[in-house]
Amino acid sequence: MNIAIYVRQSKFNIQSESIENQISICKDYCNKHFPNLQIHIYKDEGYSGKNTLRPDFQKMLNDIPIKQIQFIVTYKLDRLCRSTKDFVELVSMFESYGVNFTSVKENFDLNSPTGKMIALMYSMFSELERNSIQERICDNMYESAKSGRRLGGPAPLGYKYLKVEEDGKSKSYLQVDDNSISTVKYIYDNFLKFKSLTQVRNLALKNKILGPKGNTLDISTISNILRNPIYVKSSSDVVDFLKSENIDVFGIPDNKSGFVTYGKNSNIFDKPISTVSKHPGIIDGDMWLKVQSILKENENKAPRQGTGRTALLSGILKCKICGSNMRISYKKSKPTNKESSYYICGKKKSHGKIACSCSNLSARDRKSVV
Repeated sequence: MNIAIYVRQSKFNIQSESIENQISICKDYCNKHFPNLQIHIYKDEGYSGKNTLRPDFQKMLNDIPIKQIQFIVTYKLDRLCRSTKDFVELVSMFESYGVNFTSVKENFDLNSPTGKMIALMYSMFSELERNSIQERICDNMYESAKSGRRLGGPAPLGYKYLKVEEDGKSKSYLQVDDNSISTVKYIYDNFLKFKSLTQVRNLALKNKILGPKGNTLDISTISNILRNPIYVKSSSDVVDFLKSENIDVFGIPDNKSGFVTYGKNSNIFDKPISTVSKHPGIIDGDMWLKVQSILKENENKAPRQGTGRTALLSGILKCKICGSNMRISYKKSKPTNKESSYYICGKKKSHGKIACSCSNLSARDRKSVV
């Protein structure tokens, strides 16, 4: 008989039993009850139990029919999952393959109706606890966001962190970084001049102007810098614009301070939040709003290329000049609306012809890619 030990620790709860301690406790249990049997250990560190999309957990499930695992041991039931629905489905799967399950701390007997009922109740309480923790985290983040403090992450281009002592605690605030503020102003000035992300990207590449991590500025990075209200000096007009974008705005604009924004690319809050912060803005409000207007105009008139599909040679074909991956791209001709596909050098796609002069290759003409 083969035994599987499954252990998990969430990155949000470092106070829970460590991975090493869980393994040690489970091994002691196995050696006591199933001596001299082969033990397979599966561990997921930094994964929540809200679902079963965890690498080693999925590997264990796939190994059950292959290795004929007959017993699964965990430190506690909530290490296995924190969803009642997932627990019910797992129990059904275990039964179909004749797999027994136990948690060392609760010592459930899923072979009896009473044991199943108690385990189900534990899973319901575990799910309730997870939801409560998640709600508290969201509430704390919401209140912190409203205070105008940046909650973490690397300092954006043009800023650096300043640590100060407040109420006996060390807190970090953004201040202007003299070494990179010129790059931010360069991006805004040239975008207003050329009204094109591609032109700004090409100029930055030509003049060897680098991004926040010392990397080449690409269109995506430039676009994010231009759209980010962290750079704009807060004004009532900027507040009105942000509200029109379905963003909750807190704080009083003073034509000096920038904004910090949370939840724009996640579902943490019902709506994104922008708060007048304590860091100085870099771009005047009128200039920033003009940039937003141009970006919207460009979005409305620029046709989108097809994305999200893969081709036979994606990830295999390399650029003969720079060695970058050739990426599939699609476009439609205006008269016929007929779609064509082609391979383009990844470096050229990101940074333009100035970065790589490799010709595009038709994806439908096999002779051109062989």
